[in-house]
Amino acid sequence: MALRLLQTASFIWAGGLLGIALGARVKFNAPTVPEEIGLGVGRHVFGAVNRAELGLAAILLGVLFASAPASDIRWTAAGGL
Repeated sequence: MALRLLQTASFIWAGGLLGIALGARVKFNAPTVPEEIGLGVGRHVFGAVNRAELGLAAILLGVLFASAPASDIRWTAAGGL
């Protein structure tokens, strides 16, 4: 169960990141969008993505600490550095 939750949250995170990265590229290269509007939209979008990433990070860390033995947590944390 915990592994499935970790996998699901990781794929949601990666998909959101890729979607925002590709969408931003299109938005900022559109000739009809003024720079001020594009920057304002980008600020709101990336702010929302930041909050969503913090939530997913909290879920991932919570599941990791709740389900793994201490030795596995140390190795996982070392791999993240």
